[in-house]
Amino acid sequence: MMLIARRHLVIAAFTVMLAACGGGSGGSGSTSSSSTPSSGSSGSGSSSTSSGASGGTSTSSSGSGSSSGTTQTTGWLYTKASDNKIYLNSGAGESVWIGRGVNVDDLFLGGYNYTLWMTTADAEAALTATMTNLISQWRPTLLRLSLNMSSYPTHVSWLTNPTQYREPMERVINKIGESAGVYVMVTLRSDTSMSVCDASDDATCFPEAATNNVYRALVDSFANKPHVMFGLSNEPGGNVKTAAELRQAMSAAVDAIRARERELGVPEHIVVVQGDDWTSTIDFYAAQPLTQTNVAYEYHSYPPTSSEYTFTNIPVIIGEYGGANWQGMSQSVGDAFFRDIEAKRISSLAWYFSPYSAVAPALLNVTHDARQITPNSWGTIVRNYLTNPAQYQ
Repeated sequence: MMLIARRHLVIAAFTVMLAACGGGSGGSGSTSSSSTPSSGSSGSGSSSTSSGASGGTSTSSSGSGSSSGTTQTTGWLYTKASDNKIYLNSGAGESVWIGRGVNVDDLFLGGYNYTLWMTTADAEAALTATMTNLISQWRPTLLRLSLNMSSYPTHVSWLTNPTQYREPMERVINKIGESAGVYVMVTLRSDTSMSVCDASDDATCFPEAATNNVYRALVDSFANKPHVMFGLSNEPGGNVKTAAELRQAMSAAVDAIRARERELGVPEHIVVVQGDDWTSTIDFYAAQPLTQTNVAYEYHSYPPTSSEYTFTNIPVIIGEYGGANWQGMSQSVGDAFFRDIEAKRISSLAWYFSPYSAVAPALLNVTHDARQITPNSWGTIVRNYLTNPAQYQ
């Protein structure tokens, strides 16, 4: 994606200052259509159990899945070498798993709460209610929740002052896991330890060695949570990093997560790595996949191009999608896209679900009320897909 075409959440957030202080309308981005989203092997330890009823299609009757010959734990997702699917061991057999869902907020509510002017309890309650109503009404099997810890004027940390951000976010993410069959990609969008990001462009934050401390802390928070997968970044470096630099940074981050999982004696979580050109180019991973197990590869595009997300040897998650020019897809374009990814069993996450902020292509009308989840025309197309994917199979 071209950087010049993107207006990021952090810039748009300042347009809501009056609304944030007075409770009026406004959101993370301009409500005009020109706004752009900125925004993707099991260990031997014990784990909690998830029902894992996530839209899988049974492919074998074996008692447990395998990745590089290791036995998987019931309820956990995993990948296989030289394979383009994500698998689930439900305890009753192995199935191909497909995640269908949307992108969602953290406590900053997409910029509406950009200075954390809301009390932590109020912001957590708003976010929890949003997730509850999303899950009950739209029935997703996968959510992508971005941690925007260095995206707004108020910075937060997973490592310090836990009551401000980490603990409420842990509760929200754990609450999502109480819904059977719903998984969440916890994505480190921005953090002060990352480079190539600042107040004007939080979308392109690039993980550095110091970021490994955050990844390890995230493992600590969700070590025994089978419904969590880890997204390493959003669109790392934009288009200024080489494929070799991206591979090296992503591989080092996966190693940090795996080392902490081994120390804790817990199963491996799926780790999702991102590509070049604002994560719209991932073919270099297909040419040379990362060597670690249980890795998936994230792709973003508006609109998605089938040849760019279809590979025979790596599992892909379409972490962001919408229509051209930051609009929603038309019904006909959406129908063709949904038929394609259903046939290929590719997971996907539409942009962008929030009743508090309208960052295009937004799925909802802004109501500033988590009890009022009202889809616009784009949201209606996505909701109909999520609630009835069988119509595209």
